[in-house]
Amino acid sequence: ATLVMVMVVIPMLSPALGGELMDQFGWQSVFIAIAFFGILTLLFSISYLPETLKEPIPFEGAGAVLVTFISLFKSPAFCGYAFCVTFVSVVFFSFISAAPEIMVSVLDRPPTEYGYYFIMIPLGFMSGNYVTRYFGRSIELNRMITWGASITIVGIALAFILLSLGIKHPLALFVPIAIAISGNGITLPNAMAAAINEFPNLAGSASGLTGFLQMAFSAVAAQVVALIFNGTVYPLLMMMFSAAVLSLVSFKLGVSAERHATTA
Repeated sequence: ATLVMVMVVIPMLSPALGGELMDQFGWQSVFIAIAFFGILTLLFSISYLPETLKEPIPFEGAGAVLVTFISLFKSPAFCGYAFCVTFVSVVFFSFISAAPEIMVSVLDRPPTEYGYYFIMIPLGFMSGNYVTRYFGRSIELNRMITWGASITIVGIALAFILLSLGIKHPLALFVPIAIAISGNGITLPNAMAAAINEFPNLAGSASGLTGFLQMAFSAVAAQVVALIFNGTVYPLLMMMFSAAVLSLVSFKLGVSAERHATTA
């Protein structure tokens, strides 16, 4: 949770910086900045990052990887946690893929404003991470996941209610979604840790498979959000709400199935 809090600082500032660059110097400046910092990161990594793999491990082939993934999918608990992580990520990536367009074409705001309102989203995520860090040792992991997923659902529902009442202001969207994303900040690190801990001897494979599911489903969701966009915010909110519910349902089904398998 602490690591994730640190990691979101730069993404929190990036939209505001990108909006200012585009406004002052044109859209090309955004890509120049990305290239510059990419090269800087590469040079820093080459110069200062130590090798973590002390001894090479021979690659056993794609077949062995596939067998490992199949064994992971056979675990109801792993599937529950992994798909909980996946659908929680869909909530976030659906929002960031559509929010800039909604800000401009639905809420009639300039692109530069988006970056400043967006700061609330990673702040919400960081607050959820802080809750996880503070209460993680005293509250049972599955309860934390349930609370986090429930907060996400409530936040999205609140956004739907406020916008349905005709409140056409960015705060009516960004404040409830920041609350929802704070739920993500609770759910994500706990569910990710639980998925990996199901198979300590396969931690790398479990982490890799969970990460793949996150990115694959989120990429598809981003395309679907673009396809169903109808000039209003409601298709996005329906996508986010559905994903939030699926994250909670996946988690509950997985844990329940594992419990029954253990007691049978």
